[in-house]
Amino acid sequence: MGKKYLNAKDSVIPTHFQRVLFRELVNKGISSALLLEGLALQEEQFLDDELRLTFDQHRQFIKNALSATGDPHLGWRFGQHINITTLGLLGYAIMASENGAAAVRTLTRFFKLRAPSYDLKLLNVAQNAESAILQINETFDFGEVRYFMLSCIVSAFDHVFMSFNQESSVIERVEFGCVEPIEWYQESATVKYPVVFGGQTAKLFLDVSFLTKPLATADPDTEKTTTQICQEMLSRVEDQNGIIREVNELLLNISGNYPSLTDAANYLCISPRTLRRELKKSNTTYQQMLDNTRSTIAKELLLNTTKTTSEIGYELGFKDTSNFNRAFKKWTGVSPGQFRK
Repeated sequence: MGKKYLNAKDSVIPTHFQRVLFRELVNKGISSALLLEGLALQEEQFLDDELRLTFDQHRQFIKNALSATGDPHLGWRFGQHINITTLGLLGYAIMASENGAAAVRTLTRFFKLRAPSYDLKLLNVAQNAESAILQINETFDFGEVRYFMLSCIVSAFDHVFMSFNQESSVIERVEFGCVEPIEWYQESATVKYPVVFGGQTAKLFLDVSFLTKPLATADPDTEKTTTQICQEMLSRVEDQNGIIREVNELLLNISGNYPSLTDAANYLCISPRTLRRELKKSNTTYQQMLDNTRSTIAKELLLNTTKTTSEIGYELGFKDTSNFNRAFKKWTGVSPGQFRK
């Protein structure tokens, strides 16, 4: 039987936001060793773009940050350091959206690429609705760090959408699925909208006028390209089940030194023959899945970084740039340089 998908011990949580918080606190004089206590990671490992944390490591890091700062409301302040570029390819897809509604829908659709511990749902978007509701559901029980996580997400969303709304808040009020924190009456004065605690789920009530507002950064071609790539990436980890899903998750969390079919089968606790048979049932092969993963990552890096084709090829396991160029043209029909232009 294959290993269970996405539990608290699996290394599946990307560290985009955690690295931003880590650097912010270290720059303020907080010891990196204190922030990483109990994670079994060195600083250089934690700052590696390819690192994926387990849920337990992620939660421990947040607990360390809260303890080191002595600030129970740290999430609100940290969220203001999250901007559109911090969201990576998802950020570009949001920027290219036609209007506020399309931007919120894109965020809702692909937020798992940045934060797989959450599932967003957009409710009440009819034209006569008083507010659009963005519901935030947890994949895991965050327990004692729930308030930090929710306040960070709300603050970050507010910061991102204000940049498209002439610096006016898009959020009208918030409901949190956690108890009211200590000394909230003092912190509430710094928050621009009312916050109610004790709900079953977290909800953001958005200004519906923002949904119809055109975005100055709208670009249909960029939106089409970026959302397509986001969907390809999301399909690897969410749209498929069983062995297919687990193989895709495995490949997305490994860079360069990709496992052979036999090694992948060993990781999934099945025989190579069983893996071949299960993939055949879905009309695919391990090599096809590996090529799809490499193609998706290559396109993201070409669009979203300044890395050279040689560097990208090396990250994908190609020792020779010409081999990478030939493979990329086979995958997409164009060369890496043409795709980037």
